[in-house]
Amino acid sequence: MASAIGGCFRRTERLLHPFEPRRGWTTEAEPVSASSAAYHSYLGQLRVQYGRAPYIVVTAARLSNTTASADTAQRIVMDRNARGDNRIGYWHCDDPSLDRLGCDWSPSSRDHQIIARLLGDHLASLPLRW
Repeated sequence: MASAIGGCFRRTERLLHPFEPRRGWTTEAEPVSASSAAYHSYLGQLRVQYGRAPYIVVTAARLSNTTASADTAQRIVMDRNARGDNRIGYWHCDDPSLDRLGCDWSPSSRDHQIIARLLGDHLASLPLRW
């Protein structure tokens, strides 16, 4: 399950990178629209494959020059919730202790440890039955 989900995530994640004119986009609205459509499609695929029982946590990376990625991810979750899927939630990690020393928008090893702990805390707060 993890590899199938991870593969889909990677495709979607690439759409959520910041506005880049070299991709042919002339406004920030274009990648936002593309990422929204891709994310809704991905979430729909997950629901078809795994049903409505699993809780899905959507997150977005912090980008230095825009909040479009985080704003889009949060809007998608709110839209899915409004459609009746209340087992999709949003989690954003922007902890001040992150050193942000990884390359290409990737967290450093230290950041991975912090994010894992914070995500674990978030998951523990959800109504999950493991």
